[in-house]
Amino acid sequence: MKHRKKKNGKQAVKQDLDWFKFDDWLKTVRPLSTRLEPKKRRSFAVLGLGNFGQHVAEALMRARAEVLAIDRDQERINEMSDMVTQAVIADVTDEKDLKTAGVDAVDTAIVTIGENIEASVLAVMIIKELGVPEVIAKATNLLHAKILDKVGATRVVFPEREAAIDLVGELTAVSVLNYFQLAEGISVVEVPVPPDLVGKTLRETGLRTKYNVNVIAVKHRKLELDREGMGHENSYYDVLVTPDHEVGKDDTLVLVGRDEDLKKLDRLQEG
Repeated sequence: MKHRKKKNGKQAVKQDLDWFKFDDWLKTVRPLSTRLEPKKRRSFAVLGLGNFGQHVAEALMRARAEVLAIDRDQERINEMSDMVTQAVIADVTDEKDLKTAGVDAVDTAIVTIGENIEASVLAVMIIKELGVPEVIAKATNLLHAKILDKVGATRVVFPEREAAIDLVGELTAVSVLNYFQLAEGISVVEVPVPPDLVGKTLRETGLRTKYNVNVIAVKHRKLELDREGMGHENSYYDVLVTPDHEVGKDDTLVLVGRDEDLKKLDRLQEG
């Protein structure tokens, strides 16, 4: 086979484009609509509609997830039927009931019946056998948690204990506006800008170098007027702050760090 000699690069490109059939290529490409499919909403099953279970189901619905709520109490099901995707009466310890309810089709199952240890353990075992990829279970004590872990729970939670830790952390920290525990010994807090740091850049504050804490956002407050001329205070978070960001007296710092380092900031507030 003989190849034509091309005198220069431009001529070669032009000839290549002449040979290129755009219409033929287009037929091999899938339409954009078939490639950019909408993200599937995550589905959850909440087993047990006590106080904790109801709060979990309601929070998931606010997050626009699909929620299957299950309880053996008709009154609880009636209360939640208008708040969740589907509410079903079923025995959480009966495999047939759970499969009929559709638990085997969800992404995550949350077992909230911590008070009845036997029922919660059986529920976790059944859910795992049904092939649910993620199973979260509420525990009432350490032994209960160990058993749940042994039978296949992906994650075990202690709602009352975790709430108590957050509350105590908030109550014992000086001038903390908001607080939650990120991990054992590591927390995220919101604190007003200490007087000595007003007008300084984040780099100049020395929060990272002196106190070993990181600023992950700055909350700004601003006064806005409505149509009637009435003033309303609004706030927003700036999560793209740089070391050269200058903090104001009405700002709030969102900090993450070890609890012992965050407590050292108390003396800044007092100063």
